[in-house]
Amino acid sequence: MDFWDNLDVSRETFHKLEVYKERLLLWNKKINLISKRSTDDVWGRHFLDSAQVFGTLTAEQTKVLDFGSGGGFPGIVLAIIATEKLPLIRVEMVESDQRKAVFLRDTVRTLGLNSSVWSDRVEDICEMDSDVITARALAPLKKLLFFSNRHLKKGGFCVFLKGESYKDEIKEALECWSFSIKIKESVTNPLSAMLIISDLEKR
Repeated sequence: MDFWDNLDVSRETFHKLEVYKERLLLWNKKINLISKRSTDDVWGRHFLDSAQVFGTLTAEQTKVLDFGSGGGFPGIVLAIIATEKLPLIRVEMVESDQRKAVFLRDTVRTLGLNSSVWSDRVEDICEMDSDVITARALAPLKKLLFFSNRHLKKGGFCVFLKGESYKDEIKEALECWSFSIKIKESVTNPLSAMLIISDLEKR
């Protein structure tokens, strides 16, 4: 719990996360939001993994765009924490699966989050001019950067949660893209990483 202690969120925020967890598990019985293997560790596998992204945000960023939000990771978790910590941040979530988009909208409404949901493919939405773009377990880095290039405002950055093959993904992406990158070890898996990417340009 050290990470949560350092984040120093209120009881109200923890309560919202608990409500979100209950809704997630309830809806998961009808639609596949998370794997059955991870239902016993929602806090570690999903909430903690998503919450580490919040540490990259400041009051300077007001628009976060989350690609392929699925069950709400990291989008919903970021929006819940932002309600207390950075209330000016608006989290826009993109999810092409209509059933998952319904779940996300219902959760946003229930928890009163400063968020909206686009039920389209990433490549089909209008240009979003976002300060920060996030994604978790969606696509290879090379493809994520292709999506991001259209929606990221000048001076913005991307935060992608990546698995154990992240080094190979970076190498492949550098064949097509030029960028600055910070690599932080994941708080949930020492072999995984959080990639913070800025200065994105096509080669």
